[in-house]
Amino acid sequence: MTLRSLFVFIHVVSAMGVFGTLAIEGAVLLRLRRAADTADRLDALSGFRLLRVLAPLSLGLTVMSGMYLVRTVWGWHAAWINVAFASLVLAVVAGVTTTALRVAHLRSAEGGGVGQSTGQASYARDPILSVSFVMRMAIIVGIVFLMTVKPGLEESLIGIGAATAVGVLASLTISRAAITERAESNRLSGARAIDRSSRSQTDE
Repeated sequence: MTLRSLFVFIHVVSAMGVFGTLAIEGAVLLRLRRAADTADRLDALSGFRLLRVLAPLSLGLTVMSGMYLVRTVWGWHAAWINVAFASLVLAVVAGVTTTALRVAHLRSAEGGGVGQSTGQASYARDPILSVSFVMRMAIIVGIVFLMTVKPGLEESLIGIGAATAVGVLASLTISRAAITERAESNRLSGARAIDRSSRSQTDE
């Protein structure tokens, strides 16, 4: 076994770890959307603690092993490598500036006590969390395409562009669904308030 084959193995396994962390994040977000109260949301948020360990570890190993392979095999002259690396940086920045910050804010808000809070529930169902997840997943799938096909510059840009476009379309669908859900929730809340008011007036 050569050193190169060892780093290829590390690169493949760590890349699988990246997809594993995305799968865990997707499951956590689904639990978060279905949470009925603060206790359920806190339980769902605990899943992000595991991601804080697995995500940097798998991503770090993927990048370090990839850098070794670039230096010893491909070199930075390969267009697909530059496009893939730039796309990976974009995905990481998106994760840190959206998901990580919003999860930290939500965890801080939920830590104030156990009980039902409409504002916190709405924040937990914030479509930005799902949009960030979908966009990063699409970009990383595009990176896998570049790693396997190893196209030229034009094809690499088209591949990443197509993956990003799919992510954008999925994000628009998620956003529209969230707006519809929020409007329906507000309508039901208003109907309940009117009903309570009518009952109060009848009792008087």
